[in-house]
Amino acid sequence: MNKNLILVLVALLSVFMYTVSEARWYDPESGRFLSEDPIGFEGGDVNLYRYVGNNPVNWIDPFGLIALSPDEIATLVAANNKSGLSNELIMCIIWTESGFDPDVSHGSQTETGLMGMTKNAAKDAGYTLADMKDNSKNVAAGSAYLKIRINRAKGDQEKGIRGFGTGATYPINKILECEKCLQKNPCNDKQSCLNNIHK
Repeated sequence: MNKNLILVLVALLSVFMYTVSEARWYDPESGRFLSEDPIGFEGGDVNLYRYVGNNPVNWIDPFGLIALSPDEIATLVAANNKSGLSNELIMCIIWTESGFDPDVSHGSQTETGLMGMTKNAAKDAGYTLADMKDNSKNVAAGSAYLKIRINRAKGDQEKGIRGFGTGATYPINKILECEKCLQKNPCNDKQSCLNNIHK
């Protein structure tokens, strides 16, 4: 479609209070999208007009591209956790590293996937950097590497987790609070436990 025509259409529709959010038209009065999700069923929802599972208070996904839900991550971690630590702790680390987005960009660093694995970390855990694009292998390698870091720290869990992350600035206390919250409320809204990490 002609770009000028699109601009005219956007201007006309904005008169009727509709707004465009990237590739979708949104009606703020009804709180619904007027056009289908551009990624179709790849978003994991059969309702192509819904936004963040009808839970916009707790979720943000302006591009409609969030890849994995807390429940999907919980299943992935349960099947691949090699750390000997709680699945909830691994979930909180994944949220810290990637926000559950396996395609997250880590800037100029080589960190890849859900657990932000580097080439050397993957190698230490017995994997390749190419393996880190596979979510299951990323979680398996990341959790195995976490165990390696804790062993290097002579069993000091906090020191090992800091070594896994960015060192002194890694939000270890918030990660551990997140773990306790998820363990205390396993069936409640997991997202509220996770959101506290980045506050």
